[in-house]
Amino acid sequence: MEEYTLLFDSDRCVSCKRCIESCREENGIDGDWNRIFVTMRTAPNDFASMEPFVEMCNHCDKPGCIEACPVEGKAIYKRTKDNIVLVDKEKCTGCGKCVKGCPYDMIHLSEWKNSSGKIVADKCTYCAHKLDEMDTLPDDYMTPCVEACPVGALDFGKRSAIDEQVKWRGREQDVIDMRKDGLTPSNVFLKKRKVRKIISF
Repeated sequence: MEEYTLLFDSDRCVSCKRCIESCREENGIDGDWNRIFVTMRTAPNDFASMEPFVEMCNHCDKPGCIEACPVEGKAIYKRTKDNIVLVDKEKCTGCGKCVKGCPYDMIHLSEWKNSSGKIVADKCTYCAHKLDEMDTLPDDYMTPCVEACPVGALDFGKRSAIDEQVKWRGREQDVIDMRKDGLTPSNVFLKKRKVRKIISF
């Protein structure tokens, strides 16, 4: 099966953080951690300005969190049917090595505990529990974070569909290279376009 991916377009983001709120509500998160993060970072096109940036687990091709997990049989795994990276909470020992193994800092120890009383690692799952309820993914399906975004800064779907979306927007040249420490993220990030100043006389 073709992998899923999430698209973030910083040209549209207004930093309202509704994606965070919807994620927390959908996944029952009431602790001090999140699965989605909205930050301000230096704009690639203008080092004097800042722009909003939304990140979550990148579901990398060869995840550093999986490699770092010391549990026999691994407490973190990549599903073969869709390449979504998930945490097996019953296997997790809360050692935190996966946290250090992610160069994007997108996996954290939560306040949840498994049946053995161990705190467990947590991160974005692309809301796999909702995907598992469907035999096939509808063309108009949106994850809760995407659905909550009022400006269309987020999109979700199969990789081919997301690539077509980027092309349709005419944004191929705006894709940010997010590779780090030899890891290739599945998510697609678009940088903010340059603002053309109109000079009037």
